[in-house]
Amino acid sequence: MAADEPSEGNPYGLSEFEWRLVSRSMEERGLTPVTYEAAAGKRIERIEVVTEDPLTPEDPWPDIANLAHATSRPSVIRGELLFDVGDVYDKTVADESARNLRGPLVLSIVEILPARGSTDDSVVMLVVTKDVWSLRVNTNFLLVGEVLSFLSLSLSENNIFGLHKIGALTFLLEQDTLSFGEFYSDPRLFGSRFTLGESASVIVNRDSGKPEGFSAATSVNKPLFSLATKWGYGASASGTRQIGRLFNGAALRTFDDPDTAEVEELPFAYRVVNVGGDATVVRSFGKEVKHNISGGYDVSFTKFEYGETDGQAGAFDASLVRSFEDTFLPRSETISRVFVRYRVFTPDFAQGRNFDTYALPEDFRFGPSVTISASHADPLIGSSSRFETLGFSGVYRLPIGAEAEDGLLPRSVDVLVFSTGADTRLEGGEFFDNELRLSAKNYSPPFLSGRLVVGVSAVHRLNDISNRLNSVGGGSGLRGYASGQFLARSVLSSNVEWRTLPIELWTFHLGLAAFYDLAVIAHEEDWSDKLVLHGTGVGLRWLNPASNRIVLRLDYGFPFGGPVATLPGNFSFGFEQAF
Repeated sequence: MAADEPSEGNPYGLSEFEWRLVSRSMEERGLTPVTYEAAAGKRIERIEVVTEDPLTPEDPWPDIANLAHATSRPSVIRGELLFDVGDVYDKTVADESARNLRGPLVLSIVEILPARGSTDDSVVMLVVTKDVWSLRVNTNFLLVGEVLSFLSLSLSENNIFGLHKIGALTFLLEQDTLSFGEFYSDPRLFGSRFTLGESASVIVNRDSGKPEGFSAATSVNKPLFSLATKWGYGASASGTRQIGRLFNGAALRTFDDPDTAEVEELPFAYRVVNVGGDATVVRSFGKEVKHNISGGYDVSFTKFEYGETDGQAGAFDASLVRSFEDTFLPRSETISRVFVRYRVFTPDFAQGRNFDTYALPEDFRFGPSVTISASHADPLIGSSSRFETLGFSGVYRLPIGAEAEDGLLPRSVDVLVFSTGADTRLEGGEFFDNELRLSAKNYSPPFLSGRLVVGVSAVHRLNDISNRLNSVGGGSGLRGYASGQFLARSVLSSNVEWRTLPIELWTFHLGLAAFYDLAVIAHEEDWSDKLVLHGTGVGLRWLNPASNRIVLRLDYGFPFGGPVATLPGNFSFGFEQAF
């Protein structure tokens, strides 16, 4: 019997790592495991909440380090549960409570399990959580070859006083700028179901050391915190002023007008100002099939101009600057509009392991999900122009070869995911900003101690006045090339990766990968200028549940296609799987 499937000694289908934690908690409290089937419909006589520190007896580090950590308070964990003493045990409600607790990156383990009660018609609910280290220097980065594309650091307390509130001082290094700021998130504002988030930062040029921009945002929301919640509300506001630059590897990208014989090498830099806000209300209906209808209002002012300063455009021919703006910059405008959105989906959830992370639970929602949206902007309410937008997106996930039992995916399951989407803008009788998206992804059942993951995706843009571009290369699914080496309006990509199942060392989880990446990119709508790029390579994955729920990825890729492909290749180093 596989370690992540139910067995006599492990009736919950937990990984070996999770079962060690849960079984120890049960032994300490004199509890006896009971199967989900045996617990169904029985009365909950009491709830036992066990909050574990990041470092437990299973870890190879001394427990004294936990003194620098604020452990989640049992009252906070209990406050997120969607059931109480006296209720009838319902596994779907327990699983939804666990998904809510796994939402913020505060807990690495959340297990909500039934145990035998004092009578035949009762159960005890055991809630076991294991914290991610809270007082920490959070980091995320992408290193491709010798180019550090970005590095984010934050000195943060991710669990202030054990209340799941997050406060941080933030730092972001990009190829051209440094950003210094702060961030605060409160998931239960004044003990209510409202959430608060706010952030602010100043942007400094790396070469001159002078400020060149800022960003700020705030939001207050009352989300649909459970499938039974009927109403949700939200409002947000944000503002940004910055200089945008695009790089090819370590060098600033330049632009040459294709309609001239000269090589102008216009620096790829522009200024952008954006201020906006929105307000939304959502009403949820249904049980077996969920229907969420939302509506609201949003407003934004956006201005794009070429150059790092007002005078930079004057150093170049005016027609060259216009050609750059027409090719790459969205148009400046004020948008004031009302919108409606309809989403329908099946709340069919199941839990699996060893897909994108290792022994930690991963939540999947199976079945269809479709979202349709529409908006109307009008000068009567302050918009620069009158237009409508229409949008559609759909996702369908299905297990193949084996069905989930008690909300658990068996080890032998194959998971297939299809998604599609389309957006358009109708203005003056013509459709602009047309975008079509298609993708598919498949996780095979384990074989040869690993799992084959295959992904295919495509985005095609037509009559695009917003000049939306994809940056391709490096860590963006085309490993081996320089970071951001290619720009394209339309992209067709495919990735094949074999990932080993984890090798467990104490609580560390290590894995290997071998991959092949392919991309076909084009700027013209008819794909007449298409370029085929591909490469292969190997990688290393690492997960430490005491510090993170996301794998650390190190890949080494060898490029084969394209006019500037080089050997022997490039490293890409960062968080999360590449696709």
